Amino acid sequence: MTIYQTNRPPSHPLITGRNGAGAVVCPGAIAGDRVLGVINITGGANAASSFESTISVNGQIQQVSTGDASGAQFWAVLAPLGN
Repeated sequence: MTIYQTNRPPSHPLITGRNGAGAVVCPGAIAGDRVLGVINITGGANAASSFESTISVNGQIQQVSTGDASGAQFWAVLAPLGN
């Protein structure tokens, strides 16, 4: 059973990309959170399509892009389920 915390405010964690698709540490992310947006603050571009749209693992966001984003910093905007 998955328990969602819907009384949390939206969060805005800073994350670091990786080389290839896979898990990226995302402080405060909880499975079920919606990813409202991701901005590449290193390159100044919208990077939402490079990441999952709903958090699937607590404390992580999945980078779905297979490119090398290991040198980039991203600002994610997460909203708890129900907000």
